[in-house]
Amino acid sequence: MNHDRGIHHRILLLAACAQLAGCGWQSGERGQRPQGRSDTIERRTMAIVVEACVLDSSQKDSLLMARNLGIAAEIVLVCAEAGDDGGVRLWGGVSREGLDGQVAELRAQGYQVRLALTFGGGPGVAIDPAHATKLLEQPSFRARAIEQLGEIDADGYELAFPQLMNASRTDLIAFVAGLSVSTRPARTLGIFAPPSASLPSDLPGGDAYDLPALRPYVDRFRLMTLDFSCCGAGPGPTLDSLWAASVASVAIGQVPEGMVDLAIPLYGAHFWPGRQQYVSYTSAMAISAQHQAAIHRSADNVPHFQFPEAGQVHEVWFDDQASILSYLAAWKPPTVPASVGVVLYGVGDEDPALWPSLGEVRP
Repeated sequence: MNHDRGIHHRILLLAACAQLAGCGWQSGERGQRPQGRSDTIERRTMAIVVEACVLDSSQKDSLLMARNLGIAAEIVLVCAEAGDDGGVRLWGGVSREGLDGQVAELRAQGYQVRLALTFGGGPGVAIDPAHATKLLEQPSFRARAIEQLGEIDADGYELAFPQLMNASRTDLIAFVAGLSVSTRPARTLGIFAPPSASLPSDLPGGDAYDLPALRPYVDRFRLMTLDFSCCGAGPGPTLDSLWAASVASVAIGQVPEGMVDLAIPLYGAHFWPGRQQYVSYTSAMAISAQHQAAIHRSADNVPHFQFPEAGQVHEVWFDDQASILSYLAAWKPPTVPASVGVVLYGVGDEDPALWPSLGEVRP
């Protein structure tokens, strides 16, 4: 994935975590994890998210392997953005023809291809929830974005919006309802939703997402259970399995469990005082080798290591096939119902052992 973009989507949803003590969902006890996990995992519906309109060779290889192993049948391309006037453009200067060619290639492999839309700032732009909220409340913005998104060929659309204010609840419902009327049932509609672990939401702007009110217009709620450690709260894992299970529990208390997905990161983060940078599995392993840093594992089997540099302590947490299988094993029913799906977020330089490992352990 393009880490230079700063994992724009996930940060759009979660950047305000620094306003909360310990990012809200990180504070307090994380609970006791189940003992004696098995290596087998539940067979769940899986989708793969890529932050690109056109894939590089590594991403293409990964998706081809995943499809050949029967791991996933849905791809979500995160790369469409509505400007302040509602006009939809593609990231990176990609043309409609370029996107059409990529969609056709993925369909030829047997994938259903969804296109994700955001707004309120491009890659790397600071998030302003008030600005995003002001845009969404404008009927002209909503109408133009809906019209232009519908002109782009895809099997479905996903809404991966920036952080909103709670006051956006009615406007978000209006946008989703309008898009649903114009596209369904011919195309599916999904929403990247904040990972709220309580009601009211424990996240800034989380209550803008009224899941029961959105339910009639949506096929899938993709819960962005990502960036568990972020936004200045200190080093730690990108995902915590127990927290994610609690997020799923809150969601399926509001909508049918078969409409819900949990997200799993295929990336990690490099922390040092006052800074945080996202890294791929490949980059993390290279950093470890460069500094001869021993890799340790957390309770969730997440690899991490430390090293000194320029008088500062650096810490890297990332995910590999072992940690991802550990998350999935921790979510065995009844902890997470079998009909809850999974989103693998951020293909690109992930652990190459992931795909064959998933193919082996799924019953």
